[in-house]
Amino acid sequence: MADTEFVDVALLRIRRANRGVRDLLHPSTFKVTRTATSTAVKTMNRTREAVGYTHASREYTFELETPQPKAGLEVDWRQIWADKEVFDIIRELGDGGRRHTSRSCVVNEIEEGYNENGEATFRISGVCLSDRPD
Repeated sequence: MADTEFVDVALLRIRRANRGVRDLLHPSTFKVTRTATSTAVKTMNRTREAVGYTHASREYTFELETPQPKAGLEVDWRQIWADKEVFDIIRELGDGGRRHTSRSCVVNEIEEGYNENGEATFRISGVCLSDRPD
């Protein structure tokens, strides 16, 4: 039986127009949710049963939690939100591993809070137009 290897680390980067690519140094959590809603097509037929499905457009959302740095921000999430800036999130599964890119993302919400260790944190959430392997 072959040994199975699992991703031990996911490296996150953000690509911004005219600002290049920057590593997210200390993300606590990162999650991408892919949604594609299907609904039954109800038609008038003798059996009174649905005959198929309609499929909605796919939706991609992300959530990121990161500690707030003491001096300056590695990425100024407040400014990205205020400017309605569009950016990409690149994640590499393992060092030198498979890459996925969430393209054309925007920040919808920023929550500031504190975790159980008393660290100040950001929880950033938003939407993307696509999420594909590179």
